Amino acid sequence: MIWSIFFIPMRKKDSLLWQLTSDKTHHVSYLFGTMHVKDDIAYTHLEKALTKMKMCNLVACEYNLDQAAGRGMDGVYTLPDNKTLIDYLGEKKYEKIKKIIFKSFGFHLDQLSRLIPMAITSIISEQILSKDNAVSLDQKIWNEGILNEMEMAGVETFEGQADIMKKIELKYQFKMLKDICKNIPSFRKKILGLTDMYREQKIHQLYKVSKKSLGKYRNLLLFKRNINMAHSISKMALDNNAFIAVGAAHLSGRKGILYLLKEQGFTLKPC
Repeated sequence: MIWSIFFIPMRKKDSLLWQLTSDKTHHVSYLFGTMHVKDDIAYTHLEKALTKMKMCNLVACEYNLDQAAGRGMDGVYTLPDNKTLIDYLGEKKYEKIKKIIFKSFGFHLDQLSRLIPMAITSIISEQILSKDNAVSLDQKIWNEGILNEMEMAGVETFEGQADIMKKIELKYQFKMLKDICKNIPSFRKKILGLTDMYREQKIHQLYKVSKKSLGKYRNLLLFKRNINMAHSISKMALDNNAFIAVGAAHLSGRKGILYLLKEQGFTLKPC
């Protein structure tokens, strides 16, 4: 999904794993697109990626998973002022959504009533997919890096991601949750379609679907983050043989990480 002068040749190169080299350094790095889930489909290309990781001295995921451990729920994914979903939805609408979610996914919304809708949407997505592995793909990569005694880093900071989450209006989040519950089969089809794209390494299609789904927040959640991540990745790749893992939807597009790295002078080669 690299447009402009590089669009045509790179458009044909669907790959989740890319080699990064630059005339500014002797280091060779690798960029790998991930899915943040436990489904076996997310692990499809893991072995190939781990082979490249073993050639590196630094491993970076989207943020430092050790630093973020145990901090995810506190003030980031919970509703403000000790409010619950009922306070925003009203009892009648809450009960309706609760019944739909239990019937479709088998869990009780009461147990999650303090969470923001985006967190609940994420949980619903995970319920659609299988939990074939003990940890998500990102956590598996992180664990492998620690096991191999590699230097560990985050492309972004957990605090930075938390700040972004706080900028997403609750009104927008609740509308998204309501829309999902209005048509569960459609949402299920969308999630399964994304996993199929991932398995087939169709990063350009992943980008298009993800960009569309983010609506007015695509700049906040996708484009601005891509700029920040590309800057961070560039520094890591110039100073290390780095293995960097980020969500696959961030790779493609004219404002995607691949394009931004190419603009910074990196040569990109699909693996």
